[in-house]
Amino acid sequence: LARSRGSIDVSDVTADPRTASMRWAAGFGLRSLFAAPIVSGDDLLGVLTLHGVDGWKPGEEERALLVALVARIAFSVRNVREYSEAVQRATRLRELVAVTRSISASLDPAAVMQAIADAAGALSPGALATMHIYDRDRDQLRAFAVSGEEARRFPVERAADFGLPGLVTTTRRPVIVADPVQHPATAVPDWWRRHPGATYCGVPILVGDTFVGVLDFIVPGRVASQEEQELLQL
Repeated sequence: LARSRGSIDVSDVTADPRTASMRWAAGFGLRSLFAAPIVSGDDLLGVLTLHGVDGWKPGEEERALLVALVARIAFSVRNVREYSEAVQRATRLRELVAVTRSISASLDPAAVMQAIADAAGALSPGALATMHIYDRDRDQLRAFAVSGEEARRFPVERAADFGLPGLVTTTRRPVIVADPVQHPATAVPDWWRRHPGATYCGVPILVGDTFVGVLDFIVPGRVASQEEQELLQL
C-alpha cells in the first residue's frame, strides 16, 4: 500500500504474501481482508483495514462507501495537523511579541537580549541562538546572550566580518547557509562537522537604519523555515 497507494482485496490472508502480517486474523475466522490507504496529497497518513469472515468481499456500494470514508478520514487528519501547526505558530508569535514588548518596558538590556535569544532558541527543538552586539569603535561582534550550551563553544568576540555572522554584518541582510562545513566563510568547521545536518540562519538587528548586531539561529537537521526566518525578524 505504501508503494502503490491502491486498495487491496484479499480472500484468504493466509495464502497471500502481501498479508503475512495479518494472518493472525484467520485464527478468529476472519480470513478476508480489504485495505485502503489514507492519503493526503503525496503523504500516506495511514491505512484503513476491514476484516471479514470466509467468503466476505465488499460489493460496489460498500467500496464506494469505504472510499468516501477514507477521504473523510484524510480530510480530518489534515485539518488536525493544520490546526496543530497553526497553534504552534500562534504560540511562537505570542512569545516573540511578549519579548518585543519587554524591550520597551525593561530597563535591563542584558535581560532583554537574553530573552530574545531564549525565544529564538525555543522556535525549534535543539536549536541554538546567539545575540551578537556590534561594537562600532572596535569593529567587532560580541556574543552578548546565548541560548544553548553548544553555542557557547563559538568565539565570544570576533571581527565584525569574521565567520558566518560576518556575512550578515557585511550584507546587512538575512543569511541562510545550508552546508556550513563547505562554506568558505565558516570559521569553525570542526564544530559543524560534529553537528552534521545543522544549518545556519543569521539576521541583522537594526534600529532604524543603524546596525546593532546579529542574531544567530542554528537548526539541527534542516534549514530554518520561512516562517522561522520571518519570526526572527520581528
